[in-house]
Amino acid sequence: AANRYAKALFQLAEEENSMNSVSKDLDGFLKAVESSEDLSRLVNSPMYSEKEQSDAINAILKKMKVNELISKFIGLLIQNRRINSINYIVAAFHRLLAIHSGEVIASIVSAEDLNKSQIDKLTKNLKEMIGKNIKLDLETDPKLLGGLIVKVGSQMIDNSLETKLNNIKIAMKGVS
Repeated sequence: AANRYAKALFQLAEEENSMNSVSKDLDGFLKAVESSEDLSRLVNSPMYSEKEQSDAINAILKKMKVNELISKFIGLLIQNRRINSINYIVAAFHRLLAIHSGEVIASIVSAEDLNKSQIDKLTKNLKEMIGKNIKLDLETDPKLLGGLIVKVGSQMIDNSLETKLNNIKIAMKGVS
């Protein structure tokens, strides 16, 4: 369902020539949801009525001064009880946007936040490897202990310390 909603929004944004503002407003709304416990609960809990969700979220969207298309789109998600899928819809929208602009999305999972220099170097190296512009989707996972996991399309490079330690553990079991 997330892909269908993202595709519909993408087509409308393309028709209105408002890709950038739609993308920016979607990101802003998602960031607001992720950073506010109350808003996250409102979006994700089925206990709230459509009217409660609609009233509260419309007030927030008005304050954010989002594109009218985003306002209507989020209203439709609330009406269809799909607002809890907003993070998947935003991710699908970004994939479509990347394909449209000739970019490839690389998902990067690291043990801690990467600095600008590391991000720039990673982007440059991936661009050289793949031969296309790269858009990074960055995540942190402290369980990795160190290193990175890089996913581009169906390819994955797991250079995390966690995986290396697990491989050593497996090898040690084979020895004993």
